[in-house]
Amino acid sequence: MTYLAQNINFSRGTRTILQDVSFEIRRACVTTMIGPNGAGKSTLLKMMAGELAPDAGELRLNERPISEWSPKELAQLRAVVPQSPSLSFDFLVQEVVQMGLIGKPKDRLVDQALHDVGLQRQAAQKYTSLSGGEKQRVHLARALVQVLSSENTSPPFFLLDEPSASLDLIYTEKLMNLISDLSNNGVGVFMIMHDVNLASVWSDQILILHEGTILAEGPPESVIHAENLERCFNVNASIIPHPQTGRPVMLPVAPHQID
Repeated sequence: MTYLAQNINFSRGTRTILQDVSFEIRRACVTTMIGPNGAGKSTLLKMMAGELAPDAGELRLNERPISEWSPKELAQLRAVVPQSPSLSFDFLVQEVVQMGLIGKPKDRLVDQALHDVGLQRQAAQKYTSLSGGEKQRVHLARALVQVLSSENTSPPFFLLDEPSASLDLIYTEKLMNLISDLSNNGVGVFMIMHDVNLASVWSDQILILHEGTILAEGPPESVIHAENLERCFNVNASIIPHPQTGRPVMLPVAPHQID
């Protein structure tokens, strides 16, 4: 089963957001999309989640248009962590995580997900009392529960919009390890990230979205190079191999020393 985007076009008013965008997301693969603010990344993820329809083109899941899947069917096939999830009611943390359960209650999965994101001690705390980073981890746990409780016979997809944006270093590392474990167990992962180095080190495939079109796609070694980064982000950077993995790592060019 794959996610397939075919010739996606989308506009708001007179502004073209996406133009002729095509790509494929596979199972057991971590695919990350990078690109500057306003490139259309979050809009594209909403289309993949079934929350927004393109003006032209089609998104297909298992060879079937996203629009033809019911909300219940989609819930069994993909979990979504939006960029800025919010809840205004005083739910307890464990209650928010339980919202991800599909089918019969499975308290073991809720406990495991809270442990995986380091929030087991906050299970009985009110969601609204948490910090921004903690709230993000609650929604990661909710999505984990949804993925793990799915009664679908095939592993589902995990869609994340800037999942590490509010996380400190230790929880960013925990997140990336969780994502790697999901992928190793057959889950197809699609992430939007701004951290080029995180994307390079942890992804199997990278897409660069620039001005509404796919500028480059492929493994990190073929995508993360100075020319693409300069064209997309207008930055001057040096690219070196990671000392352990050999993956490309971006270093900003240092300013000239001032005597």
